[in-house]
Amino acid sequence: MMIDIISLWCNLMLKGFLSRAKLDWVSKLHDDIAHDIDEYEIITVTSASQKYLFDEPCIRDILMSTVNNNPTHRVSINISAIENERKIRKIQDSAATFFILISDIRETRNHFSRELIKLMEKLSIRKVNVRYLVIIFSLNCEQNNNMNIILQDAWNKQMADFTIIEFFDSYNEGNKIFKNYYPTEPKIHLFNPFLNSFTHKFYSLQPELFPDIMKNLYGYPLKVGVFHNPPFSYVRWYDNQTLMNMSGAAITVIKTLALKMNFTLEIAPRLKSFPEIKDNTLPLGFFELMKSGRLDILADISPHFTERLSENAFRPKPIFLGEFCPLIPITYEIRIPFSWALFEAIIVTIIIILSFWIAAIMLRFTKKYWNVSIIARLLFGIPIKYYPTKSSQRMLMSILTLISLNYTAIIYGSLAKVGVETDIEIEYRDFDDLVNSGLIPIIPQYLYEKTFGESEGAILKLKNKSINTTEIWNCPVNVAKYKNVTCLMEKLAGEIFIKSEERSGRKTMKFMKTCLWSDSFTFLLRKGSPYRQAMEYIITRFFEVGLQIKWFNSDFELSAVDENADDFIEQFSTPQTVLIHQLLGVSIFDPESPNKVMFYLQEKPLMIEGCQVGLCDWEYLKNRFRRVLDECDPQRCNFVLKKDTCIK
Repeated sequence: MMIDIISLWCNLMLKGFLSRAKLDWVSKLHDDIAHDIDEYEIITVTSASQKYLFDEPCIRDILMSTVNNNPTHRVSINISAIENERKIRKIQDSAATFFILISDIRETRNHFSRELIKLMEKLSIRKVNVRYLVIIFSLNCEQNNNMNIILQDAWNKQMADFTIIEFFDSYNEGNKIFKNYYPTEPKIHLFNPFLNSFTHKFYSLQPELFPDIMKNLYGYPLKVGVFHNPPFSYVRWYDNQTLMNMSGAAITVIKTLALKMNFTLEIAPRLKSFPEIKDNTLPLGFFELMKSGRLDILADISPHFTERLSENAFRPKPIFLGEFCPLIPITYEIRIPFSWALFEAIIVTIIIILSFWIAAIMLRFTKKYWNVSIIARLLFGIPIKYYPTKSSQRMLMSILTLISLNYTAIIYGSLAKVGVETDIEIEYRDFDDLVNSGLIPIIPQYLYEKTFGESEGAILKLKNKSINTTEIWNCPVNVAKYKNVTCLMEKLAGEIFIKSEERSGRKTMKFMKTCLWSDSFTFLLRKGSPYRQAMEYIITRFFEVGLQIKWFNSDFELSAVDENADDFIEQFSTPQTVLIHQLLGVSIFDPESPNKVMFYLQEKPLMIEGCQVGLCDWEYLKNRFRRVLDECDPQRCNFVLKKDTCIK
């Protein structure tokens, strides 16, 4: 009896001691978790065989402190079951999610399942703001190396805000006296991949459950893809692997992000060298490339390529909002405008003539002097041969003559206005007008399906006439010079070409008032990228201070053009499909010197210094233009080198 009383007293004393000892860190843990899950959806995950963990005192208290204020999903997964996919699809979409993964490894037959990490990766793939709290129950403090493996595996799956809380205690099946008590103070396990450092501290020594590791990447290299897409990016390569230089607004944005987040730009090889781009049509190749993990960021400003929600997994917040519109040439037509003054004059003339003719009939005047033709001639000041002799008729004719003096000045002025032909700018009010204009639509290949995917009416007719291109920046050259095409392109980019033409004193193209669609434009990220939230925060700050206006202003873009170019438009290569000037070389047979050439430009003999009447010695030409031949860049100026010649 005495032994039982002593045991009960010890039990009560120990329980009270443990309760007081745990109050500090338990209450703080609840507060920290409640603070970290603010505005988050809660998803608690465990394996189906460990559902009993939801009844653990510490888990029950944690969930009770969160479930009242946040929407909560409870998921018990049978790792080997296929039907789990249905559960996953139901809870994949939300903006911010806090995962609580619970696992028990206190018994030797249990181990932490890495399949649970894969599950959380699937559930978070479309989410913007995600945190992961893994609660592990262990019998004794696990080896830190085991936790390092879990943390490293999570980072390999792009799970950044990932924290492990390890609860461990010393009860066993033979001694269950402490089973309903809290375990001892937990241990916190963290990983900073940018410093490649692991943290293993007891909870009371760790100030934050989720330190913001994205505020400083410490020069961590991110694989970035760039490509030549004027006017937002200008990229040149020595070959497919080595970057020569890059500039433009899109490049400025990615460099600014790198500066603010403190990561290193690791520029990937030329995109067309990747098998995902070679083996797939655009834009599917872009998505396959971003899924592969070969790139972290594709630094090209682009809209949504499809209407599928799954595409949002690749896109951060918009860098700017833009419209996709037809860029058309400014052309004129000659019209004879309708003159209301002339119309009024004709009506008044008819009224005056009829009035005098009717008056003459009623007064029984001589018809010889008062027919319609005589009255009209008098009204317009044209002399007549015969005049009436009677005073009454002569008086009425004098009145008509006085009216004629004032009226002829007005009527001839109206006729003079009609005779002036006016050049009027042609307007396309809608897409039917554009279809009937005869202009050929040129559209970027990767935006073809987005623009014409479900077209009808005039849009379908545009689709049937359109030509795909991978170099839409060349299209404005045709619009400005040849006026036979229309460029379907982003409006902000097109405005840069328009302003450059205006600065050279020309106004050759403009946008239609009606656009095909509008969308947000931004970079592409690796699917499920951990950098997405940090990038979006900085992009939002860009909006607030107006940096987008500065970066994508035409003044900034013009500075990115080759400084040696005389004209902005001229720095783009001339389309190979358009014949501008034909240089014809005719070999002239001369027995004394057979290597004679006569050049004709636009069917006219071309006079070259050192040649007699346009007749040139071939050896002389090669020596004279040797420097040009040596410097000729086939990719830059559309020349082809062949047998010591540079033939355009």
